[in-house]
Amino acid sequence: MIFFKKLRGVLRGNPVVVGIEITTECNRRCAYCPVSTHTRPKQLMGLDMFDGILNVLKASGFFGAIHLIGYGEPLLDNRIYELIRRTKKALPRNQVITATNGDLLDDKVKSDLADSGLDVLLVTRHSRSDFKAFKYMVGKMEVIEQPAVTQIANRVGSAWVKGLKYSRMWFCRKVLALFITASGDVCFCCDDYAARHGVGINVKTGNFLKEWNRMGLIWQRILVLVGFRFGPCKGCRVAQK
Repeated sequence: MIFFKKLRGVLRGNPVVVGIEITTECNRRCAYCPVSTHTRPKQLMGLDMFDGILNVLKASGFFGAIHLIGYGEPLLDNRIYELIRRTKKALPRNQVITATNGDLLDDKVKSDLADSGLDVLLVTRHSRSDFKAFKYMVGKMEVIEQPAVTQIANRVGSAWVKGLKYSRMWFCRKVLALFITASGDVCFCCDDYAARHGVGINVKTGNFLKEWNRMGLIWQRILVLVGFRFGPCKGCRVAQK
């Protein structure tokens, strides 16, 4: 049933996932992340903008996952619990996910996230290379603790790690996800750091989903999905750490 709901949404022009970058601030400088080499101003997404995004998704009948994840650390934003509550209130049938590097995580924070209505918490343990992934529940919230990233994208050419062998990724599903930066810019995909390539859409202009589904962008996504590479995708590479 869930699969068919998502399929119906895709056929109606909706993305499978919507990523919302609530903050650009991060306490780490990982070599495989553009944050380590590119300077962006510290910025929180405004509450009016955040609510506006939720309203557009609700009006469109969006059904999928909402990721409160970007290139910042979500737990540095003390509004995280309120943002989760607002998301669940506006879109109660949708799965809400966030991710953390775990540096600011403790039992109380986990409990507060669960109480706010978060469905899935992804914890990436950067400090241990021998870390084995495991899952557990905190209330109704699923927690997935995992080692640092093993497949590394160069973020459309914004982040290269010396010593790694990068190769082209042939079939890419990331174009089925819509990613919005803290300033409201819509990216071509979640790897398009800071919307450097963008699609010329900002959520301030109104119905960003309508713009995201203009015919030219639909054909671009279809072509990338089946293996063609042009525009920002020409420089996209992945490597195994």
